Amino acid sequence: MDRISQLVANNAAWIHEATTALDIPGEFTAVLWQNAHDMPPIFPNADILGGTESEQLAAIDALAEARAGRVVAVKDAWARLDLTSRGFEPLFEADWLYRDAGPLETVPTDLTLEHIQTAEGLREFSIACNGEVLAEVYSPKLLHRPDITWIAARRAGKIVAGVTAVFAQGLNGINNLFAADKSDESHLIRAAVNAYSNVPACGYESGDSITPYLVLGFQTTGQLRVWLKRPPVQQKG
Repeated sequence: MDRISQLVANNAAWIHEATTALDIPGEFTAVLWQNAHDMPPIFPNADILGGTESEQLAAIDALAEARAGRVVAVKDAWARLDLTSRGFEPLFEADWLYRDAGPLETVPTDLTLEHIQTAEGLREFSIACNGEVLAEVYSPKLLHRPDITWIAARRAGKIVAGVTAVFAQGLNGINNLFAADKSDESHLIRAAVNAYSNVPACGYESGDSITPYLVLGFQTTGQLRVWLKRPPVQQKG
């Protein structure tokens, strides 16, 4: 398995666990992780896992047909496909990130770091990360699991930054990094890496958000692209 295949397997495992906990489970095939349910906007309907280009396109066509008239979001882990002719538009591109196993030194900060342990804390984390409209996007079923670590950072008692570390497919996937003050991001990345420091860490970011990862020893290792197919506009009259 090539490195990007490993990274997307970790990412798909996380999305599968998160959506299954919401009672909208997807399924794994040789080509896609796919989910025909209506998804929260932070999750795709499909992660491309492998297969040939023709197999990938056929699987995407079948998923789009199953969701005819509804939004379809597809994550192309290798940024190889052009789905424009199928009615999709590129939503964003990002770089895959990878760091060899090993802990990171913690540095002094005025932040108070904590592991989220309660449903109330998880809801507060979600609001700080995604906004009030997605307050329930993470199920409390995802708490108290040895393979998922929720890390929040407080300042003056308020959550101002956070991150999720997910151990899956032999990797530590870093997700949901947010910080009101960008200078705090490195503290959260360090904490996430150290949650499962005995395995390599990975994730993806774009633009300036990549910088704190590079400073901490991550390297970019390929690109991904997310495509979105919007429902047709209903004509009035």
